[in-house]
Amino acid sequence: MLIDNYINQNFEYEIILCKPDNTQLVVLDEAMNFEYDGKFPTTDEISFDIPYYKIENNQQVINSNYNLVIGDYLILMNQKLDDTIINSKY
Repeated sequence: MLIDNYINQNFEYEIILCKPDNTQLVVLDEAMNFEYDGKFPTTDEISFDIPYYKIENNQQVINSNYNLVIGDYLILMNQKLDDTIINSKY
């Protein structure tokens, strides 16, 4: 079966912050402690942390994405295997 090909695979996840109309705003590359709990057939759960500070040009600056996550936005999660998107969910 097709699903047997994905058992025990190490997936990569990409988190994208989107407006309520599904317009993509920013990829949250700085997300840490990412956890995904897929619950078939109910609602899946993800959790992650966004640091308040990040390093740019060898200086510590306030992360501009930190306050964006607080608003009413959607999270698009792309599940990747070898740089190929195999699943996308809002």
